[in-house]
Amino acid sequence: MKVFWQRYGYWIKLAVSVVLLVLVVIKVDATMLMQSIRSLPWWYMPVAAGMYALAQIIATIRWWLLSPGTSLGRLMYVTFSTQHLLFLIPSSLTTDVVRVVESRSSQEDSLSRMAGVIVDKVIGLSMLAVLFGVAVWLDDTGIVSGAAQQLLAVSAIVFGLLPMLVINLQPSKTVVSKVVVFIYRISPSLIRARLSPVDDITRSLVKTVGYPSRTLYNTLLAVAGQVLSAATYLLFGLVFGFSITLEQCLFISTAAQLFALLPIGIAGIGVRDASLVALLASVGVVPSVALAASVSGYPVMVAFAVGAWTMSLRRR
Repeated sequence: MKVFWQRYGYWIKLAVSVVLLVLVVIKVDATMLMQSIRSLPWWYMPVAAGMYALAQIIATIRWWLLSPGTSLGRLMYVTFSTQHLLFLIPSSLTTDVVRVVESRSSQEDSLSRMAGVIVDKVIGLSMLAVLFGVAVWLDDTGIVSGAAQQLLAVSAIVFGLLPMLVINLQPSKTVVSKVVVFIYRISPSLIRARLSPVDDITRSLVKTVGYPSRTLYNTLLAVAGQVLSAATYLLFGLVFGFSITLEQCLFISTAAQLFALLPIGIAGIGVRDASLVALLASVGVVPSVALAASVSGYPVMVAFAVGAWTMSLRRR
């Protein structure tokens, strides 16, 4: 099964993305969809490209903050020169590994940067959960029914805050060490030998979370990144002519990102579109317009991917 997935996993995910996108397209009014896309103002693409680039810059600075001793310029180059991998690799985790390999200068350096990626992902997902909970709590439009609203909001906030407290209040060394000791105690000698790299990775993780100011700045930038993502929906409302509140923007932005985490597509294609159409429809946006808003970002992603592919060819 593992060999089968390694060989065909990418194509299966690509097929899922295509099928989902086609199903969404055939369910909407094609005429209204095309009219909405053609009505985009000339300045939309430059603004969208600027926001996309800013999101990548914020993400790279967050990675750099948790990778002491590395060059910010080098990490920026790696980030922007690997944008095409989003369409070529069936997993964002694999993309992160490739970026670590691209930016490394030694074995120890790779472990340090991988630890930075891991902590960065934990902080990012934690803040996503917290802000999703806050958005659900603030929602007064009935997107989430009253009985489930508070339970979902509190659960998301608590789930997001726990790892944040572990990292930023610095009991991390104790927690990580105890987890590793537990693994070593229950593991048979054969498995323990195969887990020998875990000790090196653990030391790198402990070292990474040993910079409280850096983890704090990373957290603040994670919030800034989520605010930027929510602002995208204000931009959609402006150019496509629908009304949306700040609370709704935050809810839809965080919920769409959570849906995009499902490992069933390539670069979020199809999954993001279907979820976005449903989420925007819940606040009164016509499905055709919602789909137009969703697909309007693909030219920007493709442009960055083509640029990255060109950069990768020059490296060769």
